[in-house]
Amino acid sequence: MHGLDISDDGRHLFISSTTAGKLFVYTPEKDEKVAVPLAPKPYHLNTVKGAGKVYVSSRSEPTIWVVDQQSFEVVNSFTLPAGEGHQMAVIP
Repeated sequence: MHGLDISDDGRHLFISSTTAGKLFVYTPEKDEKVAVPLAPKPYHLNTVKGAGKVYVSSRSEPTIWVVDQQSFEVVNSFTLPAGEGHQMAVIP
């Protein structure tokens, strides 16, 4: 497990796993876990308050996946100019 953040509504915990190749979504009130396949190697992640999305970087490719916080579906992705999205910061 590597990255983690909480959804806008505070109901879900997002956890990235480079070894499993998945974004895990844990919902404590229901004790449920959903696995969202992301390959290769989901790494750092960040939510942007009010956007309803989770941004997840790849450890081995210059890729950022955009995951919807409610449906847990990948709704977009984009390629960085080079390298990897090692750290992400949200500036309001």
